[in-house]
Amino acid sequence: TPKAALLRREAEVLRFTQEQVHALDAMAANAQVVFEGPAGTGKTVLAVEAARRGAAAGRRVLFVCFNRLLGEALREQTAAFGANVVACTLHHHMRLAAGLEEVESPSSSFWDTELPAMAIDALLEGRGAAFSFDELVIDEAQDILRENYLDVLDLSLRGGLAAGRWRIFGDFIGQNVYDSANISLDQFLTERAGNASRYLLTRNCRNTPRIAELASHLPGLERVYSGVLRADDYLEPTLHFYRDSAEQARLLLDALERLYQEGFSGSDIVVLSARSDPHAIVKQVSAPPWRDRLRPLAEVRGGQVGYCSIHAFKGLEAPAVVVTDLDYPTNRAFHPLVYVAVTRARHRLTLLASESARPALACMLQRPMATLSQ
Repeated sequence: TPKAALLRREAEVLRFTQEQVHALDAMAANAQVVFEGPAGTGKTVLAVEAARRGAAAGRRVLFVCFNRLLGEALREQTAAFGANVVACTLHHHMRLAAGLEEVESPSSSFWDTELPAMAIDALLEGRGAAFSFDELVIDEAQDILRENYLDVLDLSLRGGLAAGRWRIFGDFIGQNVYDSANISLDQFLTERAGNASRYLLTRNCRNTPRIAELASHLPGLERVYSGVLRADDYLEPTLHFYRDSAEQARLLLDALERLYQEGFSGSDIVVLSARSDPHAIVKQVSAPPWRDRLRPLAEVRGGQVGYCSIHAFKGLEAPAVVVTDLDYPTNRAFHPLVYVAVTRARHRLTLLASESARPALACMLQRPMATLSQ
């Protein structure tokens, strides 16, 4: 049955992802390690396992990321590890360190500049053991390589970044779409961490070979994977071009109907947009049953299909992904955004792009089939 086939595919992803854990074993003797690799190479699973191992060894672990939805997922995944793991977004950590309960209508400069400064002041004044950790784990670290963010983390870690124990995981080539970082990985290692080791993750364990191949045909991402662990299912990702919003809305509903017919349930599917929620095509869906089935991802109840922006879903994944509102050249980070979107899909991928984006996506239309399958 379609549902049994989906369960088999999910088990395959889990098995191959867990096989990546040998990377942690290989680097266990090193106090400071950068695990770097493209999307789909198991970094988040490794980060969660690194936090678990730290807590099991009796260390108090701060586990941070940049993205709110990912932060919630990490908190859920580490809940069983006990009080020794504090998993949250970096901004949540800074807010608590600064002693702020809630923030009313903050500006972007508040998050980027004012809050880090307040957290640094509070940590320098010695806010006590609650904000001092034995080990630091960072997921999606490419978004956090910013001087003032690193100053906060430096003060939160016993021994600091130069002498403390840390594990950071990131994609330093393809996924910096937030514009939040202002130093490179090489700068970080030279200026902040003279003794760190690096471990390269290059085998994709998440995506089907054809989805991984599509990602690797984007500019600057050629040969990003050494191979793909999953078997080829011979099902191509689909790319449709629309001329106007009415056509895109129809293509979106067609894609969702097709996924339901294939045996995917609402909770297996995520609709992503290159735009922020108010401007996303999904907001124009007004006909039942989809009007009632589609909900913002943070509000999804059993069986409903969640939607959010590509930015908000960074670091997460889903069995089936429909990517919408790919409009070029309105987004200057177009190809990195497409790369993030494409690599969220474990089994099925549908892309809906404006005719204006056809030249920018030509690289995807001229590729040989399944050359990455092993």
